[in-house]
Amino acid sequence: VQIKSQKRLAADIMKCGERRVRFMVDATGLKDIQGAGSRAAIRSLIHQGVIIKNPVQASSRGRIRERMAAKRLGRHTGAGKRRGTREARMPSKTMWIERQRVLRRLLRSYRESEKIDKHLYRELYQQSKGGLYRNKRVLVEHIISEKAERIRLAALEEQAEARRAKSKALRDHRIAHARAKREKIA
Repeated sequence: VQIKSQKRLAADIMKCGERRVRFMVDATGLKDIQGAGSRAAIRSLIHQGVIIKNPVQASSRGRIRERMAAKRLGRHTGAGKRRGTREARMPSKTMWIERQRVLRRLLRSYRESEKIDKHLYRELYQQSKGGLYRNKRVLVEHIISEKAERIRLAALEEQAEARRAKSKALRDHRIAHARAKREKIA
């Protein structure tokens, strides 16, 4: 079955190479293509979808995807695969900036949701700026312990205040009793 000339005409009409011309045919469609000797006939077959243009073949990313999946598991990242110094590959300044952004975002959200007050926020902000917290988990743990400590101190202060009030009341009672006794004698 000779359809070479039809392929050449179709390639010329669709402005592509002959390799990209594809005939979507069954037994009856093949006869239609063989019968199409003119450009007009080829155009109508293109319009009907009997002749189509294959997409441009691009480089396959399958191998790259496979390699990236392996890299995520830690393969292909040894000393022999590294070209730059540690600082060139991941600058410490960039890491510092990222860490500060994470910590500050957390502190801001805690302050807005009133999990911490503005005084504790300021204190923790300055400490994180000083590099006291190496990650978010450490900061969250510190916030929890700090809040617990403040609650404990507040409870102790309350107890001390209650003791002071009780002893003052006792002292006042003693003084009043002594005064009453003195007045009784006198």
